[in-house]
Amino acid sequence: MDTLNFHFESSVFKNKDPRFWNPQISWRYCKVVLGYHIDGWHLVKSLLIVLITITIILYRPFINPAVDLLAYGILWNLSFNTFFKILNN
Repeated sequence: MDTLNFHFESSVFKNKDPRFWNPQISWRYCKVVLGYHIDGWHLVKSLLIVLITITIILYRPFINPAVDLLAYGILWNLSFNTFFKILNN
């Protein structure tokens, strides 16, 4: 989402159809179904929400919730920064 929104021109998506992937212009071209905009940014955001929801539903503490929160926070930041750098090359 952030790569598309803030770094589209330098991302791996720069050669993809901007009418779908570039949120600065995709809102003009995207289809809207029942109020939902179908473009790259909205699909990625929806995927994020679905995965977070699945995580909440399936969550079972490994050690205890406080340790898990710290571990998952570190994992979130590492994976976010890794993919943000990969997608911006």
